[in-house]
Amino acid sequence: MSGLISWITDTVLWMCFGIKELAVMLVSMVPIIELKGGIPVGLRLGLSQWESFLWAFLGSSLVCIPLLLLLPLLFKIPFLKRVENVFREKADKISPKWKVLGVFLFAAVPLPGTGVWTSSIVAFVLGFKFWQALLIIITGNLISGLAIVGLTAILGQAALDTILFALLIAFVLLLAVFLFKVFKQKDAKNDVR
Repeated sequence: MSGLISWITDTVLWMCFGIKELAVMLVSMVPIIELKGGIPVGLRLGLSQWESFLWAFLGSSLVCIPLLLLLPLLFKIPFLKRVENVFREKADKISPKWKVLGVFLFAAVPLPGTGVWTSSIVAFVLGFKFWQALLIIITGNLISGLAIVGLTAILGQAALDTILFALLIAFVLLLAVFLFKVFKQKDAKNDVR
């Protein structure tokens, strides 16, 4: 797996004309990877922990702005509208303070499948206003980045890479199960009618 990570890191660096900071920012803008992958890439490229954190945080936070602005357009797509409706029905029963905590935790917990992209989607589905969502998500992103810096210092780069890869596989499997259930629920409702 180390060879794959090295190849990805070298490829991104080549695409960024050898500018390490830009490479870290771009990796951190990618869904699922985000700053959880950007910080280890920065370390692998020879940046310090705090330089890696800064560039990864900047990249993953910047992507939040266009994401929050474009989500209302994307959720007009029929499949996404169905997903939104499933969540909105359940979200209407949740207290506002729990909604804020939920969006914050989606941004703050450094696991694959959580982060700026997911928390932006959750904030949109829960009906947050742009500036409120942006503040909550960036604060959570800051906490996530600090957690990754701490984990890297405690566990070391190789152990963190392995753990994040295993969690990514688990996330992809959980996402597949979730999408299967959404489509199955839709088909069941169509069969009743």
